Amino acid sequence: MQPDRRIDYHIHTSASDGTWDSAVLLEKIREAGIQVFAVTDHDTVEQVPVMGRLAAGFPDLTFIPAVEISTNRRGREYHITVYHIDPADAGLETILRKNRAIKIEYAGRVIESLAALGKDVSTDEYRDYKADPGRGAWKLYNYLVDRGLVAEFEDYRRLQAESGITLVFPDPEEVLATLKRVDGITVLAHPAVYAGNGYLPVSGLDEWRRMGIRGIECYSHYNASAGQVEYYADYCRRHDLYISGGSDCHGEFAGRKLGYPEIFESMVTLPINP
Repeated sequence: MQPDRRIDYHIHTSASDGTWDSAVLLEKIREAGIQVFAVTDHDTVEQVPVMGRLAAGFPDLTFIPAVEISTNRRGREYHITVYHIDPADAGLETILRKNRAIKIEYAGRVIESLAALGKDVSTDEYRDYKADPGRGAWKLYNYLVDRGLVAEFEDYRRLQAESGITLVFPDPEEVLATLKRVDGITVLAHPAVYAGNGYLPVSGLDEWRRMGIRGIECYSHYNASAGQVEYYADYCRRHDLYISGGSDCHGEFAGRKLGYPEIFESMVTLPINP
């Protein structure tokens, strides 16, 4: 009988907002006893080929190439993780490039707005600012920390709101329609987040299913109870959707521990092989 391997299908590197590069992350994965894992950086696949090459040197590990895509619907940000991707796929890169451009434009407009409000920031200084990827988070966040305007994450959220600038990504219906032409399995990431760490209503899950989502991240750091896990997993079983899960670990940033919640291969149905 094959052993029940430990998995983590939601991890970030310093290519997006984590603190570890692929080499460090791989060490941490081996230390944690995780055997099947995915790198799901936000709107970039930069580290996917790197991790693929590194993980290939360890026959006891299985690496799933993936990405986490940002979307907006009715004023709310939602994330879609996509598994078994081809990082060189032109259609996928078009989506990711657009999102990265949106983030860059947003950050520039926030700085302009804060400068107009008399905050100690500069558009020229921000343009030339080089963030240390090992700090995690985002260029805008780290710049505001270094300017002494942000000490905690809530300060950052407050300044974002004060700027009056809204970050808006493409609608998930548009993104999912495009992803139908791209290799990969789409999963709604951490649904509890969109319900205040609670239960996303069945009507909301139904909407995602109609839009073409193929799975749900049922096991998540954000679930407050085992009942939430079963709620989402039961929905997947009833509607033939894949069950997935992961830690959403960002290294030393954001306080989510690699490999937790503890998930094993038998608990999910997202295929390990494409």
